[in-house]
Amino acid sequence: MNPLTLIHAPRSRLTRRMLAAGAVVVLGGSALAFAAGAGARLAERAVAPVAASPVTTVASGSGPATAGGSGDGTATAPITDGTGAAPVRGLATSPAGGGGLGAGLPRSAGASKRSGPPKLLGPVPPTETVTFALALKMSQDGAVEQYLEDLYNPKSASYRHFLTAAEFGARFGLPLERIKGVQAWAAAQGFRVLGSYDQRTAIRVEASAGQLTDVFGVHLGSYLDPSSGVAFHAPLDAERVPAAIRDAVEGLSGLDTRPMTSSAHVLVGSPITAVPDSGLGPVDLAMAYDTIPLYEAGLLGDGQTIAIVSFDTFTQNDIDTYDKEYGIDGPPVKRVAVGKALTTPGGGTVEVALDIEVVRAVAPHAQILNFEAKNGTVDHAEVIDAIVQDGRADIVTDSWGKCDVEEAFGTGSRAHGLRALQAAAAAGISVFIASGDHGAFDCWAHDPSDHREVVDFPSASPYSVSVGGTQLSVRTDGTYRSEAGWEDYLSTGGSGGGNNPTEKRPSWQVGPGVDSQYSNGKRQSPDVSAAAAVDSAYRIYFSTPDHAGDWGHVYGTSAAAPFWAASMLLIRQLADQQGVGPLGFVNPMLYTLANSDLRDAIFHDVTRGGNLQYEAAPGWDYATGLGSPDVTALAGAIVTYLRDHPAK
Repeated sequence: MNPLTLIHAPRSRLTRRMLAAGAVVVLGGSALAFAAGAGARLAERAVAPVAASPVTTVASGSGPATAGGSGDGTATAPITDGTGAAPVRGLATSPAGGGGLGAGLPRSAGASKRSGPPKLLGPVPPTETVTFALALKMSQDGAVEQYLEDLYNPKSASYRHFLTAAEFGARFGLPLERIKGVQAWAAAQGFRVLGSYDQRTAIRVEASAGQLTDVFGVHLGSYLDPSSGVAFHAPLDAERVPAAIRDAVEGLSGLDTRPMTSSAHVLVGSPITAVPDSGLGPVDLAMAYDTIPLYEAGLLGDGQTIAIVSFDTFTQNDIDTYDKEYGIDGPPVKRVAVGKALTTPGGGTVEVALDIEVVRAVAPHAQILNFEAKNGTVDHAEVIDAIVQDGRADIVTDSWGKCDVEEAFGTGSRAHGLRALQAAAAAGISVFIASGDHGAFDCWAHDPSDHREVVDFPSASPYSVSVGGTQLSVRTDGTYRSEAGWEDYLSTGGSGGGNNPTEKRPSWQVGPGVDSQYSNGKRQSPDVSAAAAVDSAYRIYFSTPDHAGDWGHVYGTSAAAPFWAASMLLIRQLADQQGVGPLGFVNPMLYTLANSDLRDAIFHDVTRGGNLQYEAAPGWDYATGLGSPDVTALAGAIVTYLRDHPAK
């Protein structure tokens, strides 16, 4: 296959031809049948009406058109306010009552409600066991940043010379003897040393709260998180790193165990107006974002591995049911425990099911590694560390985060998170992270009274691919029509985006729209986007601790992130076939391509809507980044770029 033909082929031409013929796309021995007529559906279910092949088609020149259409085969399902008027910003449909699995479930799959700041219950008893990490310093200030700059610069001698976790640690970490010295010091304080990572980012330890106070001077408070009903502990004051280890330890990581926030939300009762009313399934995503030519070429994710960051686990029957529904016969999902193995799904299980099923929908033959940690017991950075050290996956999807404010991290957690992601980028790993679902006000996820303009971390780090959300509108034949930046003023939902408060803007983040009146020299997010709004919800099969499995609609940037990551699996497979893989950390390449004459072929530039603070605009913007992909065209562009810029 010549990748140039993928870039320049008329968009969706193959898709339209296959629909007209009532074609079938075979996914590994089973079939995903494309509906050739508007009436092709499965039997109705007890929940909202759904379709096995949820694509409404109108034969060219005949048949009725849906709202906004003309009956000529190009009819659309536009986003409107219900009056037939032009699309209205901020008027996404609000959840109402309804039946099925969604009935009785919270609007947010990851939280029962948002009702204000956490409540202090009192001090943590001094005998209570606390697990945390000593965030280690690097051996040379600025050396990692310069290496990563060179690693993705085609003019550098270091271009695409990726490092394993152990090579990263040996090159940039502290000497092993010094690390052993810190471990010995910790043991002498009465701490239990649990281990460290090859990349030399942190040392995990366990101690009593009283020992923690005696050694580091920090007191822990016990809190109740009103959004989840979960008790957690967090520092009441700042720690003091003792002089004996101050040369080696940046600070303490993981002392704040407030549950990580996911960006998955269950849609209760609302009609979906901009995409098929059954919700987005494998066929819909392939139609809207032009993946079918890759499938026709045999690219289904074979030989590819993806890691999912999960702060919960999943019910196997949910995945089996989804696979059976859509004829998916990929390899079984493998669980990888980070900390103690999880045996029972908890409040974050909808997020985990969403991530797995969206990856299966796009890259059905890829191997999924679900890295599972109990929410509130393992720091986010440690899951990334575990993935990098494991070394099997170089594409990661992550839908968890915190609002990027100082009190959420202390002195060590944020530094540890950055080091973990730097090691990932050095290893050639792309980590696609949901940008959050509250626009430019990410702290709303925990506290709706917190009106600070804040981005999500680690999504907005310079070493992540930050994925925002859109409201997708498709034509009645299922192909792409348009998108708008996701913002819903009534529910305060919207695509996360804004300025990172700490890290400067990377040299590769340039192009039309990047420099604006809102720029301040810091890293800007998101980088890219895809369907995530209420009216662009995904059809997912999931269980919860209180409800048996059933079909439902789930939305949020939590869906956009695995969609992008899974699409990149297909592109990586093509790159492997062409002898130019792996992809590496893709952000520098994405921005380079967006600044080329291929931009309009590979990205849908979203210029309507916004994110509750910033408006979508031509080029890059704070609501949708570079836009959403034409996956087939992007695949051709990336492979051609890698072929033209080989490693030195």
